[in-house]
Amino acid sequence: MTKTDDWSAEYDDGDFRVRMAGGAEDNAWDSFVQSTPGGHIAQSSLWAHVKVGSGYETGRVMVGRGGLIEGGAQFLIRRFRFVGTVAYAAHAPVVAGCEASLYDVTVRAIHKLCRKHRVRYAIVQPPRGGDGIAAYLARSGFDVSPVSVGPTATFIVNLGRSEENLLRGMRRRTREHIRRGLREGVVVREGDRPDLPVFYSLHALSARRHGHSPLAQSYYERMWDLLHPFGYVRVFLAEFEGAPVASHLVLSFGDTASCFRLGWSGTHSALGVNDLLHWHVIRWAKGAGFRFLDLEGINRPLAEMLIKGTPLSEADRRRPSFIELGYGPDAVLLPEPYGFIYDPLVRPFQGVLTRQVRRSSMAQALLERLRDR
Repeated sequence: MTKTDDWSAEYDDGDFRVRMAGGAEDNAWDSFVQSTPGGHIAQSSLWAHVKVGSGYETGRVMVGRGGLIEGGAQFLIRRFRFVGTVAYAAHAPVVAGCEASLYDVTVRAIHKLCRKHRVRYAIVQPPRGGDGIAAYLARSGFDVSPVSVGPTATFIVNLGRSEENLLRGMRRRTREHIRRGLREGVVVREGDRPDLPVFYSLHALSARRHGHSPLAQSYYERMWDLLHPFGYVRVFLAEFEGAPVASHLVLSFGDTASCFRLGWSGTHSALGVNDLLHWHVIRWAKGAGFRFLDLEGINRPLAEMLIKGTPLSEADRRRPSFIELGYGPDAVLLPEPYGFIYDPLVRPFQGVLTRQVRRSSMAQALLERLRDR
């Protein structure tokens, strides 16, 4: 395991015991996150080790009573030239319940941690189902942040249905593509570490087609080496006539498997390769006992229209997310990100600065460097 900033401190806050720590592996924290609704692998101490290799420092706060953790947040912290130190916590704070005193102590601990690291700006984006803590943040001096550190909407496939009903819930054209892929001899298999370069080449092709720069291959190799021993990452490949055509890197944690990264060569679309690969991942996730498959982020306005039943325009139907709608998922809105400025001279102008950052392409580009998802 790579060396991290290993430190800790504890103190009492009312009825709660608060522990602040660095990035050392913490099985108790990981178990809490994994068992709490909305808990995401990005909040695990293992994920902190993945990110340390990308130049981040980690800080974690844990709040509990009677020896049991009830809430907390893990931050990734990085210093930027000319800007100072920025920290973000995706899918956090993680809290078990909706007790106001728990919210109070957790947010106070977050402020204490950020001040310890001399953070100038902190971003927190609550997890799926975290509407209570999101509302509390909005009442506690946080403003909606100009940049997300995770999706603000997604598609979720409920795996509690039978395979027959999962297929029935799909768009007819999607089912036809799946059958065509099977008929034409497309083969889907689960891969292993030697297949990561194949996954990466397909992923890089997809990223560049959409105008994105992929992260380095070494990032995914590090992720694999740290997470695969625990079963938290898998790779699936679709091949035609022995050649790889499409790939999925799937993360799993708690009750949810997530299509974290996709790759496609751009060829053989008529064979239904991508739909067959998605169907294979759905079947795998269901067979492995997960309750949900997260298709990992969609356009929020599109999700809002789907939830309201608003007819989609032709432009909406051309979005990549519209293809994923063929798998029969539910559109889910996720909490928005919230930010807090720690400079006392600047904080009174937080709302004004947030609006200016939203309009500044340079500031947006800087903040986007925080993200990897």
